[in-house]
Parts: sequence; structure tokens; C-alpha cells
Amino acid sequence: MSEWRKQQGERLKQVRKSMGKRQKELADMLDVTVPAISDIENGRNKLSNEMSIKLLERLNINMNYILGGKGEMFLKMTDNAGQVSLSDVANTIVRILDKAEGEIKKELKHFTGDKGNESE
Repeated sequence: MSEWRKQQGERLKQVRKSMGKRQKELADMLDVTVPAISDIENGRNKLSNEMSIKLLERLNINMNYILGGKGEMFLKMTDNAGQVSLSDVANTIVRILDKAEGEIKKELKHFTGDKGNESE
């Protein structure tokens, strides 16, 4: 067992525990088995590319932290981290909708589910 795998597994365990999850819960969230999580946490296996992507996409886990111990455990969903928060997206849609005209406004209202005056 390599030291790098052992450290990677320990960091995954720290993340899981900080989320208040058991191995079974994390396994379910990632569509893997409990032994798969256990093997990674105990340094017997390394994270697969597929599992790394799921950790990032589903749980917003900073892979720099898992793989190298650098940065925060979780990515921040702010402009400062190169990400956009959902509230920022919603605010942008509202601003675009307010400025839109004609057919574009009608399409945006349809897309956002706005049932207001569609004759504008």
C-alpha cells in the first residue's frame, strides 16, 4: 500500500465524516459499494476517475484536497472560486428577462416558467 493512497483515503474519510455520513450513505450517493469506499479509505485502492468526477459533481468536493491535501475540502460556489452560485444564475436570468423584448422575452418566460403576460 502506497503512502499516497493511504493519505488520499484518509482525506476521503475526513470529508465523509465532516458531512456526517456513514460509508453506506456515501456509497449510495456515489453509486458504488461499501467495500469500494472502505478500500479507498484504508488505502487498499485509489479513487477511480469516475468516482473522482462523482465526488466533484455530486458533492462539490475539492479534488485538489482529496488528491494532494491542498485547499478546502469543498469548493465554494462563488465567483471567487471560478464557479457561479445558483442565486447568481437566477439573478442574471431575471435581469435578462427584464431587458428582453418580443420573441426572446416570450421564450425566456416559457423557459423560466413565468406565466405572466405573454403578450408583451
